[in-house]
Amino acid sequence: MLALVAPWALGERWTVRKVAGLLIAFAGVVWVMSSRVGPDNRPAAMGLIVLSIMFLVGGTILFKRVRPDQDLVALNAGQLFAAGLALSVPSVLLEPLGSVRLTPSFLASQAYLIAGVSWVGMLLWFWLLRHGDATRASAWFFLNPVIGVFLGAVVLGEPLRGPDFLGTATVALGIYLVQRG
Repeated sequence: MLALVAPWALGERWTVRKVAGLLIAFAGVVWVMSSRVGPDNRPAAMGLIVLSIMFLVGGTILFKRVRPDQDLVALNAGQLFAAGLALSVPSVLLEPLGSVRLTPSFLASQAYLIAGVSWVGMLLWFWLLRHGDATRASAWFFLNPVIGVFLGAVVLGEPLRGPDFLGTATVALGIYLVQRG
């Protein structure tokens, strides 16, 4: 979505190589994930994901236009604090605290989401945006589903198949082309 609006919202140029890379990486993700779509993929959940991505695109455009010169750690901390406050009430309403079980796997997953995704992932995102164009930075998001598949294999013992490796290579090729575009 970001690559689609970046030429108009941010004045970024599309090149044949960038567009080809985006399409190739997207095809790789579709290839890897197509066998994993099932009954748990409800339209309402998918709609919420699309809405979330729209907010990420809007925030990215704002970040690129405003060009804040604050320290990225402080910027990320402020963003995470505001998000935590905004989500605390809906979280408690939708999932009462009494239903939360502090199991080792729950705590490990929370640690990964907080440290890996929220702190490290967002710091990398801001760094990429500060040092390059948004389309190139957004291409790295194609790695998320692929990394999820491989983490599922390592952590949960889910099977990996030949097409997963081919799809991963396709995603890597697409990202490479976007970075060289």
